[in-house]
Amino acid sequence: WAETLLRQRKIAESLRDFDQILATHPAKSDLKRCGISLLAAGQYTEAEKFFSAITDSSASDPEAILDLAITKFHLGGPQTALATLDTTPPAARKGDYYLLRAQILDAEGKAQQAAENLTLGLRNSPTRADLYFQAALFLIQHGKYREVLQVLQQAVDRFPNSRQLLLTQAIAYGIVHQEWKSEKILGQIEGRWPEWGLAYMIHAIILVGLAKTGEAKPLLETAIALGIRSPLAYYDLALADMEGIPPDPESAYQAIQKSLQINPDDPYTQSLAGRIDNARKDYPNALVHLKKAIQLWPDMVEAHEALSASYRAMHQRDKSIAELKEVLRIKQHTQGAKGTSQPTQTGIKQLLFSVPAPRPSGIATEPQGAGTAQSDGDHSNGNERR
Repeated sequence: WAETLLRQRKIAESLRDFDQILATHPAKSDLKRCGISLLAAGQYTEAEKFFSAITDSSASDPEAILDLAITKFHLGGPQTALATLDTTPPAARKGDYYLLRAQILDAEGKAQQAAENLTLGLRNSPTRADLYFQAALFLIQHGKYREVLQVLQQAVDRFPNSRQLLLTQAIAYGIVHQEWKSEKILGQIEGRWPEWGLAYMIHAIILVGLAKTGEAKPLLETAIALGIRSPLAYYDLALADMEGIPPDPESAYQAIQKSLQINPDDPYTQSLAGRIDNARKDYPNALVHLKKAIQLWPDMVEAHEALSASYRAMHQRDKSIAELKEVLRIKQHTQGAKGTSQPTQTGIKQLLFSVPAPRPSGIATEPQGAGTAQSDGDHSNGNERR
């Protein structure tokens, strides 16, 4: 019941029930299950109570020490976490220990030591899907794309039923521009877990990046029908409507309004809303959105270009020319600089932030067959591009 309340976001009620469980001095297996559920929900203070109860009664339990170290990392930072992790008995320091140690050392800025521990971890056959997942993020963060594919293949071979690892592997292939492999894996995921909206959304976003908006649109509609409420999904649906043959500005308008409701402070969303208003000949509203986009990002080329078009349609020639001059200034200012082209609405690497980490154990994230929009992968708070 406490887990059910967590999924329903009834946090205070859930924590009261977890406290009641702890007061009954439950068995070690129940302590572990409660701790993992709380850790996955981000309730670190409460999770610490359960993992500490395990280690207090069995100080040599290496898996409980790992979970407690993860909790300590969130509560007190890397130094506290490392001190906890290093209470693991030397004989029990295997692959999982080294993978977690690599993450903590990386957070401390000790890249070389982190890399050494990562290598040790992968050589010693880690047993936890969540630590493989974090190792993959570590490698991607440091641009080691060949290594990340090897790690993910090792992880998928060991955990063939982890949809999170498979989805991460699909994204990784997209990062190295092997999109055909991404699409193959995503098709397999959709066949095995047809109720998981997140997979359809990420598949669609990869297709949009390949300018296959016609193929992306039905996938986005499926993701939304399955409960995904990410502003990115609505943004890409609006983009697919605008780039369809023929374009459909009215449908695009409906989609972009939903994206704006969730995340009004995103310059890409505001800019696309302005372009859609231009297509609908609603120039006053286009000005509002495009000026907002420029306020959020003064050097956004596409917003200045669309604003110039708005002024031109309103017969304000001087303002239209001024915006084109601003575009020229921005392009000249960035000429010759590394990465002169402006970033797209979302880089494929950023899709990784929408993938939920696998659970630390075999406990399911939600009941079998339950919807996944809230409990397993729709972290739709408007921060996909963090």
